[in-house]
Amino acid sequence: MIKKINFNNSKGDKLVGALHVSKKSMKKAVIIAHGFTSNKDRPRHIKLAQTLSNEGIAAFRIDFGGSGESSDRKITIKAEIDDLLSAINLLKEMDYSKVGVLGESLGGIVALEAYNSDIKAMVLWAPVTISRDKYKDLTDEQINDVKIKGFYIRNKDDRKFKIPNEYLEELKKINREQVLDKVNIPVMIVHGTADDLIPLKDSQEAINLLPKGSKLEVIDNWEHGDHKMDESMDIIIPKTVNWFKTHLK
Repeated sequence: MIKKINFNNSKGDKLVGALHVSKKSMKKAVIIAHGFTSNKDRPRHIKLAQTLSNEGIAAFRIDFGGSGESSDRKITIKAEIDDLLSAINLLKEMDYSKVGVLGESLGGIVALEAYNSDIKAMVLWAPVTISRDKYKDLTDEQINDVKIKGFYIRNKDDRKFKIPNEYLEELKKINREQVLDKVNIPVMIVHGTADDLIPLKDSQEAINLLPKGSKLEVIDNWEHGDHKMDESMDIIIPKTVNWFKTHLK
């Protein structure tokens, strides 16, 4: 069973999620945190959520503010951390005592930055873990918009995403050692050899900074590319579900 849930973050932003309720009452749930300018309704997210719920673990697919069905807002890491923490608190209020997080791409750094003792297990798909200078990737028009308006527009999936200067600065200021040092649970990272957006090397280095028992799963020929629902997911989803079954305790 899938329940559409409307909730707010601490700032009052209106957010939307889809909760896949398990027929087995195990009080375990995983929040699926999507990547940059993505949304909760990607086929891979739905498939993962369905597989988790079939295994007795509820799954909560959320749209970060400014994405999907959630209210319009500028995209920032800080705001998405607030969204994720609010989703965790909501699940706790719903009596889910064991909560895990799946963070994809930008959702990976959001999950790591949001980490606290309420998160009992974590899996990251091709996560952002180091500082990135995205200014160099902007067009002259986008740079001009950032200077004048404070943000530029990214058109994707028939939606206009507002990307502010604050987000670009947040990416530049990511301190990998500081972020990973506070995590005290084993983490599984899944990364593809064909990822040309976030290099595999980033995760190979990050895994060495995470607690004992953490694991890096390298997937041959898996690209970043918004992680389409391809044959790689036939490998990745079972590995992800097995990690949560083992570590969500």
